[in-house]
Amino acid sequence: MVSTPYAASVSTTVGRVVDFSAGRSSALIFNAGTVTVYLGTDEGLTSDNGIPILVNTGFVFAREYGDNPTLARYAVT
Repeated sequence: MVSTPYAASVSTTVGRVVDFSAGRSSALIFNAGTVTVYLGTDEGLTSDNGIPILVNTGFVFAREYGDNPTLARYAVT
């Protein structure tokens, strides 16, 4: 099943941008904003411990790459 893309607003306060889904096999997160976004798997996310997603780039979480795409993802700028 393919999910419909959606937009999430990200700010300097950590927020969940992808909910947990046991059936998800991959997730693409793309930064269409104007500043770097940092991704993580919990609310303790900071710019120091997150995965940086630069402007106009993205990151794919997929089982075939050794990731766990079912996890919730959090973001902060």
